[in-house]
Amino acid sequence: MSNSMQPLTREDYARAESFLPWNLKKLVSAGEIKPNWLEGEERFWYLRRGPQGKEFILVDPEKGSHQPAFDHQKLSAALSVASGKACTHDQLPFDTIEWVEKDSRLNFNAHGKRWEYIPASGACNPLPDVTPPNPNEVLSPDKKW
Repeated sequence: MSNSMQPLTREDYARAESFLPWNLKKLVSAGEIKPNWLEGEERFWYLRRGPQGKEFILVDPEKGSHQPAFDHQKLSAALSVASGKACTHDQLPFDTIEWVEKDSRLNFNAHGKRWEYIPASGACNPLPDVTPPNPNEVLSPDKKW
């Protein structure tokens, strides 16, 4: 029995390594969806990263729709004015959002603060500082203890 297999070269290993997940991410844009379900609803949002930057997308599977979760340009303009730090619609300084009161408000963390964005008015306001919970403590269900 003869061994007809050629020994692997450095180039073979380099080519194989180029297909590992962390290297493929550089070649595939908007290929990953991590759904963040809205509490008590059948909709979710996800963060899409692509050549044009990042964009928050809202998906309603029941209606078969997906669209921007909010007006990225209006939010970036409002946050730039409120925070005094310029940001662009395609590079917002946060990766997670929280819808409050049936899409009437959007909360997020940016520039070391918690913010509230109100899509109807276009207002962006800082929220009061909240002391982070002690990692060694767990609140009771009624949050009193």
